[in-house]
Amino acid sequence: MKIPSRRAEYSLTENVASPFQAEPRADGEVPSAIISLTSFWARVRAQHPQVFIIAVLVTAVAIGLIFAFSRRSVTAQPQITSIAVLPLANLSAGPEEFFADGMTEELITNLAKIKALSVIARTAVMRYRRTNKGPDEIARELGVQALVEGSVQRVGGRVRVTVRLIEPHNFTELWAENYERDAGDVLAMESEIARDLLMHPPMIIETRMRRVP
Repeated sequence: MKIPSRRAEYSLTENVASPFQAEPRADGEVPSAIISLTSFWARVRAQHPQVFIIAVLVTAVAIGLIFAFSRRSVTAQPQITSIAVLPLANLSAGPEEFFADGMTEELITNLAKIKALSVIARTAVMRYRRTNKGPDEIARELGVQALVEGSVQRVGGRVRVTVRLIEPHNFTELWAENYERDAGDVLAMESEIARDLLMHPPMIIETRMRRVP
């Protein structure tokens, strides 16, 4: 194959046998790969126009999906680094609000063990026990990116806890789970709730964090 002294330029001329055929300029030759590819798609378009249209559409869809996912990755929700645990609601039949408060405090303590996560202290969140304020207003007042809320119910020897992770500005529930254990397993359940919460995106914090026991 002749090696051109400067960049080769190509033109396309219409031909009866092959609708489009690449021809070299006087100062260079057309690589065979370009000729083959051009001839192939020209034959497909001429002999199988429907196949050609489908191929074009599939290519366009693929490019659109790549573009969409690229934009999504760029605008992905930022990692949560500040959070407040609101007082868990007491749903027990008796006056056991102290039990729900104890669960709230333990959850705050477990989350506060994470060095990379800023957790609002219990004394600052207890004033929101029976508030009518919305989550966006509470988060703005506390200066946090996310809120944890939920409820505690003790029936006999069993304890049921519901926990939700909320993005307050969009009123979006990012994660929710129900837990039910024997009353004697409450401490283990509290650690399990903290671990599950931290494992949910965007709560996953890198190896800088200290593990919840």
